[in-house]
Amino acid sequence: MTPEAIDIGLRSTIVVAGRVTRPDVLQALANLPVRGLMVGSMPAALVPAAREVHFALALTDGFGMQPMNSAAFELLATNVGRDASLNAQPLNAWLGSRPELVIPLPAVGTADVPAEGVAPVVGRRVRIIRAPYAGKVGTIASMPHGPVALPSGLLAACLEVELTDAGDDKGRRTER
Repeated sequence: MTPEAIDIGLRSTIVVAGRVTRPDVLQALANLPVRGLMVGSMPAALVPAAREVHFALALTDGFGMQPMNSAAFELLATNVGRDASLNAQPLNAWLGSRPELVIPLPAVGTADVPAEGVAPVVGRRVRIIRAPYAGKVGTIASMPHGPVALPSGLLAACLEVELTDAGDDKGRRTER
């Protein structure tokens, strides 16, 4: 995203972008003003500039230069133009609060409240949160029984995940 890509049509909206790398982009959005910004990532060096803006700012994939993960992008892309509310409060594990984007949708039937934690099963879609595949999305391909010897020599419980992220330039592959 560059300041040149920002125009009056973004005023009073929640803007979605893959990543922000320049402080002048944040300033240009603040000058419109926008209601919020959801990006995949931004460099940690932009934190001081981000604290100066007066709109909600949330990162889906944390600090760095990674693009928005495909699951989040797909969800947001299928809801362009809908009303939304962005609560960019910081993650607080003690209080159980976290940033959230709420997109009200018409009710279709009833749904059970999801469990806080969901057990891993083969075929379940997962998002990896640690390097070197942080932010990638995939499907649990298998669940080896017992500890697995990792390249570091450690023995650990593992899942084999088939990466399916569209941004993955190496195509489909299975990783532990």
